[in-house]
Amino acid sequence: MDKLDQALTKLEYAIDHFPLGASSPENYKSYEEQIADVRNSLKWINAREITLRALIDSNSTEDLPEGDLNQALDELNERTSNLLINKNTLQLGYHSKAIQDVVYGGAGTEEVQLRMKACLNKLFVKNDELAMQYEKKKELMKKEYELQLECHKAIYDHQEFLKERENKRNQELQENNPDLMTVRDKILRSIFKIHTQKKLITNLIGSMCHKLQNHPELVDLLAKHKDVINLESIVEMTHNKSSTDSS
Repeated sequence: MDKLDQALTKLEYAIDHFPLGASSPENYKSYEEQIADVRNSLKWINAREITLRALIDSNSTEDLPEGDLNQALDELNERTSNLLINKNTLQLGYHSKAIQDVVYGGAGTEEVQLRMKACLNKLFVKNDELAMQYEKKKELMKKEYELQLECHKAIYDHQEFLKERENKRNQELQENNPDLMTVRDKILRSIFKIHTQKKLITNLIGSMCHKLQNHPELVDLLAKHKDVINLESIVEMTHNKSSTDSS
């Protein structure tokens, strides 16, 4: 039962965290993983394009390459990536040099200089605003982390309190009425089995949510098994039934 309960917990976690609108396991990847996959694909495509252009420019060749082909491809990919990085760096350098020439060197017309200075002023203001927002975000994240720690500590303390109270009640019950303790253990095991079945039913139905629209009985089944059953609820149900029968 423990293995089944662990499997149900993993299934429930997978269903809860499955992205909305995901239609394939590929969509299950995080955005960071998808971006990394796209970047790797683009790197290979760029390397392939450069290779094909080199073959076309050299009128192609049928000679077999020398050395390790995989190592050569890795070097080609690395050099291609460095080429793209250097290209972007040079472009940014040219842009920075042009801005310096306009602002400090007097290049361009007076209108261009005024517009450039106005844009830079706006950029500096936005940069300061972003810096302030970043600092506020850091403070809020720190407070959130501290509150999470307090919340976890409170939950842990409450769980320990419940365990101590439960152990004390079990000990008293074992000393005063061992037969009732045996019956209680059987009931708790039955409740655990019922909960496992309820989790299995709800998770299986949740995993095929696209069929709920055409099968309303599944929705009724979900509603039927949504409530939690414990020893107190069973005692209350028994008491209510006894009251109804006596009346």
